[in-house]
Amino acid sequence: MELKKGKPKGRAKLFGFLLFILFFIIFFNLDNIFPVKHFSVADIKEYKSDFPESINTYRLVYDIYTNKSGISTAGEKEILKSLSKNGIDIALITDCVPFSSSLEGIYGNKVILSKCNRENNVVSYGNLIISNDSSGCREIFNLTKSIKFDILYLSSLFKFFLFQLFSLEKAYSQLEDFVNFDIDFDKISSNLCYISGVGFYSRFTFLNGKGGFSLLNVDYTLPIVINKIYTFDRLNSNLVYSKDLVFNAIKNGNLISIFSKDIDFDVFVKETNSIKPVGSLVYIENNPEIFVNSENKDILIAVYKNGYLSKVFEISSFRLKPESEGFYTFIAYRYTMKLPFGIYTGVRPVAFLGSVFVQ
Repeated sequence: MELKKGKPKGRAKLFGFLLFILFFIIFFNLDNIFPVKHFSVADIKEYKSDFPESINTYRLVYDIYTNKSGISTAGEKEILKSLSKNGIDIALITDCVPFSSSLEGIYGNKVILSKCNRENNVVSYGNLIISNDSSGCREIFNLTKSIKFDILYLSSLFKFFLFQLFSLEKAYSQLEDFVNFDIDFDKISSNLCYISGVGFYSRFTFLNGKGGFSLLNVDYTLPIVINKIYTFDRLNSNLVYSKDLVFNAIKNGNLISIFSKDIDFDVFVKETNSIKPVGSLVYIENNPEIFVNSENKDILIAVYKNGYLSKVFEISSFRLKPESEGFYTFIAYRYTMKLPFGIYTGVRPVAFLGSVFVQ
């Protein structure tokens, strides 16, 4: 007798449903699992010093496009409002078209600098040159340019759109996970200054620029990539003076870049009779001590000496006494979970903390 084939069992349907749920959970949490990295962590005592009153700090955003560029919908008033809302002091506009220079000026306590030139992926503001080679300051990170279409990016992008249904703040926090996890910090050089850009487009175009749609919100996007500059002098109402102050701080390396809006750092160095910001030259005979200050948790600080990884600390505030000449660079990483044998999950760079040069 021929047996009749039965219908799919309810158990098989349940198994398929549970398998789908498992896949969804894993996909939803990929950025909390990967990348997985191993670090040999060195011991150091936690130490936090009061930030010196003689040094002024200013928060700067770089690589913003306005509605003058044709690829953004953000106008002058919208940008100024966003700067105030997010506690940002300086904006470097990169439209680099003649009529966008009218935005440049001092607006109360906010500075907008927009008179720039762009040629062959090199942006110049007078004598401040930003490029990807040794001709000027290197753009070490850019939120938009660092996007990679891989599985981690797709996971973050999925959450970005999903969370917009419930919370814009939570949704835009997912943009931080677009960081290029393969930033090659081993190429750090002693003769380059660095800056990071948000690459802000409030409208993405397609079909050869004939169409587009609004995607990014200026209020939530700008604070994701902040450059913090350090100066001994204060900005004032004189545009020429303020511009020189900002550009000199960038060119001298008196700057750190932070890729997460809920993280903050300060870096400075003390000698026997002086206090200097990050990016400074100090002398070994003056007993320099480098201070890294932060309140953040689940942070790893990697110390690079002369461009090569030297030590990793599982702590966000400490002081380091250089033992020999060289340039010392600091990179902050955030991680999701610490496993045995020095294994960390969800590791991503969240701050480039600049260099101190010791002679």
